[in-house]
Amino acid sequence: MWRKPVTVHYRRFTWDTNPPRKSFEELVRQAAEHQPQGSPAKLKERYRLRMLRRDEDSLFINALAVEKDYLFGDITHFTKDQTQALFDDSKEDAPMADVQQLPKPENGELIHSLMYWMVKNDHVFLLQSQSLRTEAAEEYFSWLLADKTGVLPKGVKVVFASKFDAQAVGGDLEDIREVIVGGTVTRQAGPESLPTETVVEESGGLSQTLLAGWLKARKVLVALIDNEADVEKIMQKLPEDGSLSVEVHIGYKTKKRKMSRAILKDLEVGLRNLPDSQLQVRGKDGRQAPDGTVRLQHPASVLFVTHGEGEAKRPTSLLQPEDVLRSMLEAYNVFVSNGKITDGVQRGQQT
Repeated sequence: MWRKPVTVHYRRFTWDTNPPRKSFEELVRQAAEHQPQGSPAKLKERYRLRMLRRDEDSLFINALAVEKDYLFGDITHFTKDQTQALFDDSKEDAPMADVQQLPKPENGELIHSLMYWMVKNDHVFLLQSQSLRTEAAEEYFSWLLADKTGVLPKGVKVVFASKFDAQAVGGDLEDIREVIVGGTVTRQAGPESLPTETVVEESGGLSQTLLAGWLKARKVLVALIDNEADVEKIMQKLPEDGSLSVEVHIGYKTKKRKMSRAILKDLEVGLRNLPDSQLQVRGKDGRQAPDGTVRLQHPASVLFVTHGEGEAKRPTSLLQPEDVLRSMLEAYNVFVSNGKITDGVQRGQQT
C-alpha cells in the first residue's frame, strides 16, 4: 500500500467583532443548500455553481460531503485551456530530448493543485498543497459565504486563525514568553531579481515560502536601518553563499506579567499565514520550540490513488479522499482527547 506522509493543519473560524450566531459548520451547510436564482439545483448538487472564476484561473469545491456531524471537501485550482509540456525520454543517446506541448483533452482541464478541508463546529482542518495554502481557503470561503450565497454580509472576510500548541513549550499557553518571527535574506536574491508580488503560483509552495520570507526579512531591515541603500550595502558584503538571519521577538520583558491570551489570539490571527519554518515560541523556562511544532497540527499517513492491476499497479499523485477524511477525523479526536480543542463551540466565544 502506497502512502504519503502529510500534515493536517488545525485552524479555527474567527472574527473581529459581532460574531455570527451560527457556527462555521452551520454557515457552510446553509451555503450548500443555497439555490441561486434561476438555477434548478442547489450548490451541493452542481460543482459549476461552486466555481470562483478569477482573471485567469478558477477555484472550486469538487468533492463535497455534507454529513451529519461534519462537512468535508476539496478546493481544486485550474486555469482554463492550460496545457502541459513533455519531453521524450526514449532516445538515451540523443544530445537533447524533444520537447512538445501536450494537447489539452477535449472536455478536460489541467488541475494545478488541490487541497482538502474538513469543518466541524468552528474547527477547520486543512491538508494543504504546494500552491494552495490557508490563504486560498480563506479567499474561497469568503466568496462562497458572502458573495455567492449571502450567508454572511457582503465584504465579510473569513479568517482561519491558527492555534499555538502549549505542548511545544511544555506548559500552558500563558507560559509563552515570546513569539519569534524570523526570515533569511540572501545576497543572491537582490530586489531587481524579485517580482513585486508575493505570490509565485508557477513555482509552487517552496518558492512562495522563500519569497515571502525574503520580503518580510528585508522589510524588517529597511524599517530598522531606514535606508534602502544601506540595506543593499549590507547585502552586498555577505559571502557569496551566505544569508542574513533576521528575527523579531514579540513578548514581555518583565517577570511579573505573562503574555495575555488576548495578545496570543491576536498573534494567532496575524501570523496565521506565516510558514512554520519562520515561527517559534519560547516558554517561561527558556525552552524554545523547534521549527514547525509551534502551531497545532497532526502528522498522518494517507493512501495514494492507484491505477493498474496486480504487478502493474502503481500509485498516482492523487490522494484517496476517503483516507484524507480519516486522517482529519483522527486529528480531531486526538486534539479533543488531549484537551487541545473543545468538542463544541459556544456562539460568541472563541476556543
